[in-house]
Amino acid sequence: MLGLCTMAGKAFDQCWKETGNYRSAMSQPYWPPVLTIAFVPIPLFWFFGWIAIKATRWVRAGFVQ
Repeated sequence: MLGLCTMAGKAFDQCWKETGNYRSAMSQPYWPPVLTIAFVPIPLFWFFGWIAIKATRWVRAGFVQ
């Protein structure tokens, strides 16, 4: 945004002041996607690991008979 402003021929100081709200908004994290990316894979990996263990035991039990 700042680059577009300066390319339009405005002074850097003026552009810096005009884009202050955008810069402050972009520096604050938006937590829902951050938390989703951080915590959703954990139960998914546990679930798929449980499925793999159960399938392995099921196949192994079939060969024992």
